Amino acid sequence: MSLVVYGVSYRSAPLERLERLAISGEEIPKALQSLVGMSSVLEGAILSTCNRVEIYAKVTQFHSGVADIKHFIEDFRGVREAELVDSAYLLFDAAALHHLFRVASGLDSMVLGETEILGQVRQAIDNSRQLGASGRILGRAFQRAIETGKRVRNETGISSNPASISSAAVQLVSQKLGGLAGRRVAVVGAGEAGQSAARALAAAGCAKIYVVNRRQSTAKAVAERIGGEAVSFSQLPTIAADIEILVTCTRASEVVITYDDVEAFARTRSHSPLLIVDIAVPRDVDPSVGSIEGVEILDIEDLEAVAEEGRRQRAVEAEKAARIIEEELEKFLFELQVDEYRQIIAELTFSFEEILESELGKVSRRAGVNPEAVELARRVSRAVTKKILHRPVTRLKEAAVSGKAEALAEALAYLFELDPEKPRD
Repeated sequence: MSLVVYGVSYRSAPLERLERLAISGEEIPKALQSLVGMSSVLEGAILSTCNRVEIYAKVTQFHSGVADIKHFIEDFRGVREAELVDSAYLLFDAAALHHLFRVASGLDSMVLGETEILGQVRQAIDNSRQLGASGRILGRAFQRAIETGKRVRNETGISSNPASISSAAVQLVSQKLGGLAGRRVAVVGAGEAGQSAARALAAAGCAKIYVVNRRQSTAKAVAERIGGEAVSFSQLPTIAADIEILVTCTRASEVVITYDDVEAFARTRSHSPLLIVDIAVPRDVDPSVGSIEGVEILDIEDLEAVAEEGRRQRAVEAEKAARIIEEELEKFLFELQVDEYRQIIAELTFSFEEILESELGKVSRRAGVNPEAVELARRVSRAVTKKILHRPVTRLKEAAVSGKAEALAEALAYLFELDPEKPRD
């Protein structure tokens, strides 16, 4: 299978490192082209969210594939392998699949059971497919992970509120301010995270919600659904005097709200309190704005306490989810092994028949050879070939049940110089 996952997450790296590695939506096409352009990478997908940056790849060989992935990160992000020694994780084959299934199910998220990650996993493989960067292995792995994530959410209570970074942020703000009823807030960013935040704020009873986005059509659509008001990004200074809370969650690759911006906001507000909640990675807001009088800023790291309480409350549901993941993973690994032996046997059969036809062709071209004799030789040879293949086919079927088919299939491929991935005319 040779499936590799290499990445960092909120568990293993500080926010500053996640910011350096984050790959924005606009950068994904170029990044994927660069990734699969590596000599040892056959398929690739990139999952970059506020909680993680992970590279998924089908590689020709483990060591050369991992080396190529690390070179890709250094070339594309300027982050050397040595800088990631204490924070990057590397998983292979079954362990890589297990991790992907957990991620899609929300078990590896800061907010246990978060709902947004399933859509982000789906988007990651969709991006890969659109650019021709995924094939049979990654496509099937991500599809099964998505199906597993849906099953976990349908059969457990893992996604009880707050079930996303956005909703956790809203809960934290509510705790700090003693409730959100009657509050006036602006949400900058109308993507999935922004929409989730806007819905949670509306449900919490905010009196006014401005939806701020560069694309007005998107802002209007979101605002209509939650009874808010859509404004352009250029109007943010105008509404700054009217709000108490500013939530930012864009997909920008750099700061979009500077120290000078917030200082100007503070002046229009006569330095009345302004709470900024920045849940974007990379951060949308210059973190130094917290030094401005009347301004408090929270970021993704401040959500850990809320997330921990959510994890504690849903621990029992997480155990149920883990059992579902183990069950789905076992079934998927079995399916892959069955496919492996079927492909290798088909390739082995083709190889035998190719040799047979080549030799019979040589015989039939000799003068005086009876065509009927050649056909008889063909039938006898095919019968012998079938008998020869019967035992390895039987052994591979048995190995699929015991989980050893892949190793035997690889041995056959090596001994007979077979390539199951090679297309046939």
